[in-house]
Amino acid sequence: YGLIVPVLKGVEKMSLDQVVEAYEVLKSRAKSGQLTSSDMKEATITITNFGTLGGFAGTPIIPLPNVAILGLGKIEAVPSVVDGKIEPREKQMICWSFDHRLIDGAMAAKLSSLFTSLLS
Repeated sequence: YGLIVPVLKGVEKMSLDQVVEAYEVLKSRAKSGQLTSSDMKEATITITNFGTLGGFAGTPIIPLPNVAILGLGKIEAVPSVVDGKIEPREKQMICWSFDHRLIDGAMAAKLSSLFTSLLS
């Protein structure tokens, strides 16, 4: 079938529960072959999850006309220093690519930092 990338629209106006619900609807429509062409247009930021294929890190390529893409790697237990001791902790690599014609480095760094802080 190739890659299918449905678009969640109006996410900035949704609660997290509404985003999850809209995602599940799109996922169901994609699996049943009921997506329309408008379901795959007008994206701004794409999320790719190469972790499901075992990838830890990568360099995601921005699909036009998007302005950014977030790549999520595999969650793995890695050695971490906690209170001076080495303990296993689950970590996940996140990788961003930004179109610098639209988003400068400072804005990109702030977005990445904010995103990471929301996950902690």
